[in-house]
Amino acid sequence: MKKIIRISGAAILMLSAAAIISSCNKNRDTTTTPDDTATQTQNASDEARVNNELENATGDANTALSSTSSVSGRLSGMEGTLSLPCDVKLRVDSVNGILTLTYDDTVYCNGVNWRSGTIQIQLLNYKAGWKWRTPGATVQLTFNNYMVKRHSDSKTITFNGTKTIENVNGGLLRDLPSPDSTIVHKIRANNLTITFDDGTQRKWSVARTKTWRYMSSLQAYQISVSGDTTFGGLHNVVMWGTTRLNSSFNLQFTSPIVSNSVCGWYRPTSGVAVLSGISNSISETFGVNQDGTAYTGSTACGAYGYKFNWTNAAGAARQVVLPY
Repeated sequence: MKKIIRISGAAILMLSAAAIISSCNKNRDTTTTPDDTATQTQNASDEARVNNELENATGDANTALSSTSSVSGRLSGMEGTLSLPCDVKLRVDSVNGILTLTYDDTVYCNGVNWRSGTIQIQLLNYKAGWKWRTPGATVQLTFNNYMVKRHSDSKTITFNGTKTIENVNGGLLRDLPSPDSTIVHKIRANNLTITFDDGTQRKWSVARTKTWRYMSSLQAYQISVSGDTTFGGLHNVVMWGTTRLNSSFNLQFTSPIVSNSVCGWYRPTSGVAVLSGISNSISETFGVNQDGTAYTGSTACGAYGYKFNWTNAAGAARQVVLPY
């Protein structure tokens, strides 16, 4: 019989504390007790949050790139419109092809998080005449103490390091209102430094392909993120590294993770991922109701959050449902 658990922000805090104490005693989370909810919830919620916040930041970077004509090579007559969130300011160095996003944590505008720090966006080969709309153009994103604080429980997560985005088939997000058009980006990051709210630092790497579309029915941009890498003998891998509790892990997207600009890049509407390498693999399903069933309502952004499923060492099925 499957046990379903819905966890509030306060409960997550208590579970996290329990998991941290457990990890200090064991040093690794490779030994699983029948009630492993705290450890599994910590592993899964950390991974989901890192993934969602990176997508949110990348969405800001793409908005900035598409909106800056000197770097983007934007053509006149395109009707797509994009705007940055109210907590970020854009500075443009048109001489060197560098954009800087500066986040203001005194401004709370998206109903979920406060953000601080900077993200520098540099178009490589800019002085050789490349523009972001050119097929094969690549930008490097540098995270400088980019910190996200969750409003529900004030937990923070901080990013430092670099990642690259290649504009595989070219074009800009502004171009996407054209019928049936798509833009494909390939994303890579080696050893990003992730600092969790308890001060723990870990190195995580990223490899994925992102496809952008325009949804005319919602007048919104949509992204579909897929794995494109084989790592550790696994296919469709999108992320790997070491968990907060000091276990190596791999993350696969077995069904693309889909989100859009109306609901927020940090609120996927569908998708399935598998977190493996830890004591017991976890299946993660995005875009669900509070009871863990798939959201099928008429309101596009009505999904509650995501669910995690696994089987513990005693053979019992477990499920945790968390809000975005």
